[in-house]
Amino acid sequence: EGYAAQIVAEDVDRWLAEDHQADKPFFMTVWLHEPHGPINTDPRFIDLYGPEYDTKLKQYLGNITQIDEAVGAIVKSIEKAGLTENTLIWYASDNGPAGAGDNDPKTNHRGSTGGLRGRKSYTYDGGIRVPAVIKWPAGIKDPGRSSDVPNVGHDMFPTIMEIAGLPLPDDRVIDGVSILPLLKEEPFERKRPIYWRNGKEVMRVAIREGDWKLICDSKRTTWELYNLIDDPNETKNMTKSHPELFEKMKATLIAYDNEVL
Repeated sequence: EGYAAQIVAEDVDRWLAEDHQADKPFFMTVWLHEPHGPINTDPRFIDLYGPEYDTKLKQYLGNITQIDEAVGAIVKSIEKAGLTENTLIWYASDNGPAGAGDNDPKTNHRGSTGGLRGRKSYTYDGGIRVPAVIKWPAGIKDPGRSSDVPNVGHDMFPTIMEIAGLPLPDDRVIDGVSILPLLKEEPFERKRPIYWRNGKEVMRVAIREGDWKLICDSKRTTWELYNLIDDPNETKNMTKSHPELFEKMKATLIAYDNEVL
């Protein structure tokens, strides 16, 4: 009983103390419910926010604080177990914020996209571009730096496999790439574009190659091409002004999408 994030953090602490064998490596995946709806926040976190915030916003802000405390508790549990130095922690969201908008008074889903187009369930960057934090003292020699090089969730598998010194399976297509060179500040190359297929929004299939992103509906009847450096909010469709690039990326997207379907 209790609030989800804290229950999960307590179970991590128990597992590390009681079940983990110190002479063996481990992999742990931790899924935190917050701030997915229905939002349920411990009053002690809600009370941190004063009367200048409306009730639903206080619920949301407290929910984020609830996550922060739980993640901090997990990090402390790893420290207590003496595993900090050679444990890689990869922390990220799975999608952009839910709800109708940053300040919609009807909902307590108040997360901001920072001005990016779309939200959860959209394949515009507001729905898929999220921050990630990686901590790995033994492998990252320059902590505190940031990178704007894009990566995607399916990069996690090949990255972890390379760090563990294990070969990738050869009986399936591997969509992601190892970003270990990026962590080590070494040259990084992605041979395949980043690919997305979203479940709800009409414009839901996309690839990104370098600075360019091509997006289409699931029936491939409507196409939009954006340069994410010049136009991060995806407002200027460049399919007609860059026809050769559009046709090239279109063929790539169709081939990739056919492979996945």
